[in-house]
Amino acid sequence: IQFENNDVVGSISLKGAIIDDLTFKKYTKTLNGKDNIVLLNPKKVENGYFVETGWVTANKNIEIPNSKTIWKIEGNNKLTPNSPVKLIWTNDDNIKFEKKISIDNQYLFTINQSIKNTTEKKYNFYPYGQIIRNTAPEVTNFYILHEGLLGVFDDQLVEQDYDDIEEKKYSVNAAKGWLGITDKYWLTAIVPEKGKE
Repeated sequence: IQFENNDVVGSISLKGAIIDDLTFKKYTKTLNGKDNIVLLNPKKVENGYFVETGWVTANKNIEIPNSKTIWKIEGNNKLTPNSPVKLIWTNDDNIKFEKKISIDNQYLFTINQSIKNTTEKKYNFYPYGQIIRNTAPEVTNFYILHEGLLGVFDDQLVEQDYDDIEEKKYSVNAAKGWLGITDKYWLTAIVPEKGKE
């Protein structure tokens, strides 16, 4: 799926419904240059950097979409500020998973996920969003600049440098908050919708 607005252009892969191609239209690598900055890349390349959303469940007998799932487009097939797109996938139990993706005129993507269960059985599904990088970027180690993971969880600021998480696994559980990755040039963040963390 192609997307474009005033500031960015790129695409969303139907395999996994992953946002893995984003280029800034107004920012270049060098002053007055023509080489636009590319933020997101597919996971198959060395510097893969992408955004993935989905669901998990404790029930091992139910099939849920994953990073290899091929999604279908329902309706509009280009994402712009005036036209969101809807992706659907239905499992063998006839449970329908939907993602409605919209973009504003700058940099904000909104992904509304829903499930339609037409069976008589009840299941628990838990939504997630994650930013994935194949490799850590070069850092400047400038003392006033944090580079790495950061977020606010239950109103508590958390900052983890890249080398911190390479040395020891880090996790946090929270009822509300947001998370992101910040480098010397930009911040990429996932912000859950209020009441749907």
